[in-house]
Amino acid sequence: MDKLYNPKSASERGTLYQLRNFLNQRSVTRNVSDSFNYVSEFLTFVTECFVLLFALRKLSITSLNDEVEDADEQLLHSISRAIVDEVWHDHSIYEPASDSDTEGYEHCFCKEGINYSKRFVNGV
Repeated sequence: MDKLYNPKSASERGTLYQLRNFLNQRSVTRNVSDSFNYVSEFLTFVTECFVLLFALRKLSITSLNDEVEDADEQLLHSISRAIVDEVWHDHSIYEPASDSDTEGYEHCFCKEGINYSKRFVNGV
């Protein structure tokens, strides 16, 4: 929340703080421990809305009243795959050769200090 929920971004369209105000979700606060359930529900709702917006754009739908012709399972699968491919980036996972190889590499996304110059998990 410290990185994504900034009260200074109230006027920036699409930010969490702006959406909180727009949706009148005053129970959502920056301190997650004080309002965990509200924050959790808010983040879930916002995530679902952004995924739906992304799907509408992929389908070239400009209005909620528009209908998609020939909407079959294959189309929905391809749109879902396009959203996942574009939103979630491929992060290679590395495995240290030994415990001593992890020293000095604290900038790993897993915070385990893995040496990126070592081999991939899959041996690639």
